Amino acid sequence: KIECETSICVKPSWQEIVTSIDECNNAPVIKLDCYASVARNTGDFRICKNLQDEGSKKQCYEYALSNCNKFKEVTIRDNCHFIAADILGNTRSCASVENVEKMNECYTLLAKKIGNIILCENIEDKTVREKCKD
Repeated sequence: KIECETSICVKPSWQEIVTSIDECNNAPVIKLDCYASVARNTGDFRICKNLQDEGSKKQCYEYALSNCNKFKEVTIRDNCHFIAADILGNTRSCASVENVEKMNECYTLLAKKIGNIILCENIEDKTVREKCKD
C-alpha cells in the first residue's frame, strides 16, 4: 500500500513522490493504488483509463477525484469537478465548477447522461438552460 504524508503519496521503500505511471510498473505497490496516486498528484485523471477492469477504473477515479479543491489552478480544479460529475455521476460536482460556461456544460452533460433535466434548473442563462432541457 502507498503511505501518504501531507496528502502526497510516496513509495514506502524509496520515499519518492509518485508522479509518473512509469514508476508504477516497478513500484512495490498495487497498480491501482499507484495509478490513482499519480492521477491525484498530477491532476492527469486520464491515467485511470489505463487500468483494465471497470471496477479498478472506478476506484481509481473515486480516489483521484476525491479532493478536487486541493488544486490551486482553477482550470485543473474545474476539470477535476467536471470529470467527477461525468464519470462518477456526482451532481454536487457541477456546482463547484467556477467557470460558468464549463459549469453549464457540466449540468447539461450530467442531465442528459442520467436523464434528470431538473439539473438544468441550475443554469442561470435561460437560453442555455432551455437547450439543456432539449
